[in-house]
Amino acid sequence: MHKLNGCGISSILETNGYVATMFDSDADIQREQRLMATVDSHTFDALIIQPFSSVAKINATMR
Repeated sequence: MHKLNGCGISSILETNGYVATMFDSDADIQREQRLMATVDSHTFDALIIQPFSSVAKINATMR
């Protein structure tokens, strides 16, 4: 467990050897689907998401 001490998630990730990558759908569902397909086609250790569409749509896109 990390104490945040005013640090953002990127700082915490970098301290632990990870690099944060951000994608912004700009509230566009079609763009969000393309971005999720891109994420799904690459190797990431984790995903932190604030979806514009439903979680079910995100899951369907990433299958």
